[in-house]
Amino acid sequence: EIYTLSLHDALPIYDCRYAAPTLAGMKPACMFSCPYTADPDDGVREFVPEVLLLGEFKQALDGLGARLSPYGVDIEVIAWRDTSALLYVCRRELAAQAVSTGAAASRLAALGYQIDDFEACMDFLRGRIKEFDNLDRQCDFWDFPHEIGHFLGYPAIDVAAYTRNRGWNFTADGHWRVYGCQHRARGEIGRAHV
Repeated sequence: EIYTLSLHDALPIYDCRYAAPTLAGMKPACMFSCPYTADPDDGVREFVPEVLLLGEFKQALDGLGARLSPYGVDIEVIAWRDTSALLYVCRRELAAQAVSTGAAASRLAALGYQIDDFEACMDFLRGRIKEFDNLDRQCDFWDFPHEIGHFLGYPAIDVAAYTRNRGWNFTADGHWRVYGCQHRARGEIGRAHV
């Protein structure tokens, strides 16, 4: 039944491809932005009718969360922006495991994350994203906390190398940039991103 769940019916996220790997249990988490408007008179809905008002958006998000929860899938806002919300869809147990083991855990601990407490990690990540969103100067893409890749289940070697190489010098490119073994990554890209 989860595979026939229409996210579009519950929340206008255009289609479920952003969350499909997580819904199917192939990936611990996905993240994407979803637009909303706080002003019913701003004219946005005239051009993009599926954009919800903020209250409608929150209600739809709660409803979707209730529908996904029995399947072990959570959806939450990890950052509110002026006209969009950054949504995190996850299988909490898998996401917690992704950040609390191996190289990901070491890297996150070095950045100040409390890796033995997933909720504390999520709070810390929300804070890092909020700091990025509140920068007084022109934001640089590299100011964003790219360690979020660990929370999405990307291979630790690729997350670290992506940040270190500022997106360059990759060995393969797909739904993420690969810096380690191409053969391993091509299998993971194909499996996790349908």
